[in-house]
Amino acid sequence: MLLLEVTSVYRKFSPSMLSMREATRVCCALALFQVLANNPETRRGLIKAKIPCYFYPFLKPCEDHDEPLEHVRITTLGVLGDLTKFDDPYGSQALHLFLESEVVPLCLKCMDACDEMSRKLATLIVMKILTQESGLTYCCATPERFFAIVQVLR
Repeated sequence: MLLLEVTSVYRKFSPSMLSMREATRVCCALALFQVLANNPETRRGLIKAKIPCYFYPFLKPCEDHDEPLEHVRITTLGVLGDLTKFDDPYGSQALHLFLESEVVPLCLKCMDACDEMSRKLATLIVMKILTQESGLTYCCATPERFFAIVQVLR
């Protein structure tokens, strides 16, 4: 049911027709996912089921800096940030999920085009990924990835 609550607003993104009430409902569902992400026992299940991938559509920036969508984006980045505890027993699985699902380019777009709080949270996620050897290897594996990061960090 939580996942259904989150995915039910996808169709309201382009063009943005998300009301503040709907955004609040999604943020509440995401907050419950954040509780699950903070618990070492439930974190593994979230990662194994690739639940964070369902949150990625909220990371795509829109042209008109829509306030309800920005609230959802900030909450989403908070959930993903809680999954970047790479030193816990399931941290390597979380990192692998983030790298295979290409969360870095989505965070780079947030760093480049979103409001300040989203930029800060996305930067923190990218920084935590870059501090891991496999994360750094991933980001430097192709010139395109490397230069995309350098360009956003300028």
